[in-house]
Amino acid sequence: MIRKVLVGLDGTAVSERSLPWVQRIAPGARIVLGGAYTPVPVGIDPWMDAASFVSEKEHVGKYLKSVAAGCRPAPRIAVGRGAPAGVLLELARQERCDLISIATRGGSQLKRRLFGGTTENLLHHSAIPLLVIPGAGKAPRAHAPIRRIAIPLDGSKLAETILPWACRMAREHQAELLLIHCFLNRNQMVQLYESWGTPALSGFLTQDLERRVTDYRRTLENHLMELSSKLKRRHLRSRVVGITGSFPEGIVKAARHHHADFFMLCAHGHGALRHLLQGSMISKLIQESTIPVLVQRSTEKPPKYPSQD
Repeated sequence: MIRKVLVGLDGTAVSERSLPWVQRIAPGARIVLGGAYTPVPVGIDPWMDAASFVSEKEHVGKYLKSVAAGCRPAPRIAVGRGAPAGVLLELARQERCDLISIATRGGSQLKRRLFGGTTENLLHHSAIPLLVIPGAGKAPRAHAPIRRIAIPLDGSKLAETILPWACRMAREHQAELLLIHCFLNRNQMVQLYESWGTPALSGFLTQDLERRVTDYRRTLENHLMELSSKLKRRHLRSRVVGITGSFPEGIVKAARHHHADFFMLCAHGHGALRHLLQGSMISKLIQESTIPVLVQRSTEKPPKYPSQD
């Protein structure tokens, strides 16, 4: 259960889009409004007047109070000094929050990879689950129920570690779980192999690849059906959604087709160099999605599903 949520605000209307989503996804949670102000750059100009930075801190506090005035029950307010991602992580730790929520404003892909952004830094460093509200998404209707939760799965045990939490969320909201997997088609598989530096595949190797992909798809479909049956035995509604296409466009399209309210998934975690060269799959999903994405850091522990009670 989500008991306390830190909502990161930066003074923009975009950042405030987190609030209605948090109230919808975690209706009983206490809310903490978090903001950051810039530290005094003494190393750049030791003679700089610090009054402007004191004023900025006061401005951030007044802004958060104005937002809090429109919330019921009234949320707590927390302000920190430093880079936004680091401030939010520290505030969430101090407040013992179960979730951090932030709305993304986008930005160029190259800029995000080279310099990072608040959302990117939180995805890579937060041990606390993160709820990302895409800038392209729509604000939810007041008191609209959560009906469907989309769970992207790739056949790995790490991806399935999100399921116990997703089950609890589905039980709280009486929602259906959509177990979504995106299969690559023949051309995409050939392109993938060749992008790894392998030479162009011959006709024989292409046929062998198709056979292996077909076998893998059948095995994974059977696994997902067994997983869905296991959830139904625990009185949870679930559905397997298998699509053919590219990630993340196929996943987003499937979630939209089935009217999912938000995504839940685990972050596998990769090195900074790999992220710079190839990008993050979760980041790409957030860029394409029009519904919130709830991300939890994966663990090596096998999932333990909640009881039927």
